Order: sequence, then structure tokens, then C-alpha cells
Amino acid sequence: MVGDSLPNEGHLAKKFGVSVGTIRKAIEGLETNGLVKRIQGRGTYVAGIGSHVLRQKFVRLRGDDDGDMRLSYDLISIERVPTPSDVAQAAGWNPKVELLKVVQLVRFGGAGFGREVSHLPLARLPNFEKHMTFGQDLYPLLADYGIIVTSARERLSLTSSSRDIMEDLGAQEGGSILRLTRVAYCMEKTPVEHRVSHYLADGFNYDIEID
Repeated sequence: MVGDSLPNEGHLAKKFGVSVGTIRKAIEGLETNGLVKRIQGRGTYVAGIGSHVLRQKFVRLRGDDDGDMRLSYDLISIERVPTPSDVAQAAGWNPKVELLKVVQLVRFGGAGFGREVSHLPLARLPNFEKHMTFGQDLYPLLADYGIIVTSARERLSLTSSSRDIMEDLGAQEGGSILRLTRVAYCMEKTPVEHRVSHYLADGFNYDIEID
């Protein structure tokens, strides 16, 4: 399950009858392919099958050379909250139910690059807080609950930076940042995420395909 920790390398080597070096190389390969995430001092965690497929489809950020940007995530907070009125209106959710609010810092090249605030339907995600133990792309984790994101509606705009966002990003206040609002839908055309993201506006493009 996404978020579960792997046994230590010595235990795995003994279980499979191979050397610790072989296990280490295997884990490095899994990490390169986005299937596990190693956190210094904490261990190695399952990051989700199909991560690359979902990332390619829904992470549309591209570098100035049009190449994929290798992003990483730090989990800032996850909590249960009442449904904000604007989120209820945008996603068509009942304003009287609780949602999960997930706030993540997005990094590129190790530096803070963006902040994403997602609201998710709590009723469909039992024990989600226990499974999301580190920052990561949300959609592979939702897939473990049988929620496959297939489409999204987005709105892009430029806005002035705010102090709290720039503090999270470790950047100077001032200038413009890109605001991206998304409502994501699963195969049943049911909304499963409302997300508001802010990204530093320099050094990247947002790739959109019209099919």
C-alpha cells in the first residue's frame, strides 16, 4: 500500500537470499522509476504503481527547454476540515461534510518552487492520513483506493505573491506567481479533488494539449 515502509535492506537481503548490495541497487532502481521514496533517517516508503503514467498526464509543468521537470514534494500538513464554501461550489460537494485538506511544498532542483493545497472527499479515503506519510503526487495514492483520476478542469491566472506562500517557498515577496485551480474527476465523472496551486512564474511553461 502507498505509504507503507519497506523492511531494512539487511532483512530483505536475507529474505531473498541475495547480497545487501543487490537489494540496494534494486531499491535505487525503484526510486528512479518513482515506485518508492527514501527519506533520510526514516526509511524507504512505497510511492505508488503507475506514478509515471499519472504524472505525465496531469503534471503539465515543463522547463524552458520543454523537458519534463523532475519535481519532488514535501508534506506540510494534512487535516480534516469543514468544506469551504468556494470549494463546495466549484466541486459540487455538500458544504456540510468534512474534507481532507492536504498542503504540499513542490520542489524543483531541491528549491521550493510551488505550493499545492488539495481538498479530497474524506468519506472515500479511510485512514488516508496514515497512508500519506510523506510528500508525493496524490493521484497514485488515490489509485490505491480505487479512485483513478481521468480528467480535470483547470483555470490559470497570474496573481501577486502573498507572504505566507513566499515564506513556504523560501522566496522574496513581490512579483507575480502562477495560480492554478483544478477540479479533478474520476472515471465515474465524480469530482475527487479540488486543488489550488501557486508556482513561481519564472523558468517554466505550462503545457496544454487540445485534442
